[in-house]
Amino acid sequence: MPAAGTWRIDPCHSHVGFVTHHLLTPIRGKFAEFEGEIAIADDPFASVVNVSVVVSSLDVGNTKATKAALGETLLNSDDYPAMAFESTGITGTQQEGWTITGDLTLTGQTRVLELHAIFHGAVVHPYTQEATMSLSATGRFRRSDFGIDASFPIDDAPGVFVLGDQIDLVLEVEANRIEDAE
Repeated sequence: MPAAGTWRIDPCHSHVGFVTHHLLTPIRGKFAEFEGEIAIADDPFASVVNVSVVVSSLDVGNTKATKAALGETLLNSDDYPAMAFESTGITGTQQEGWTITGDLTLTGQTRVLELHAIFHGAVVHPYTQEATMSLSATGRFRRSDFGIDASFPIDDAPGVFVLGDQIDLVLEVEANRIEDAE
């Protein structure tokens, strides 16, 4: 666990992405604009994570597919321009990994999400001389739990849909320590 204090996520060296399915094929998407802070407490179980993502910064690698994902049927980014995660609890160990439980707000609906995180370490950045830490986290939710109900079943393939319901989050985070105000 890094030293106690507030750590700001560096979007230039971090990744907020996901994997879902189009028909039978895993597809990936990522968000280019996001911000967040990790407040590490002296008691690591009292630490807090807050992240906000600009929904319209989504890129799924294809202009037409990205536009469809941002439209009213799916993410509806005009009405819901941001999604957010606010932690409510942390459990685990450095050896076994950490579970960060929190509230994910997407399309105006809030649901509990568990992120499974691995802390990679902290170092002094050789160029900026800032304390820098790294972690990876994954989580899973169903888009239908957030009212995104665009199933589009395939008639000749029972159980197969144009767009999968399961969303696997993939987060790679680098964060820099903010000097605490005196």
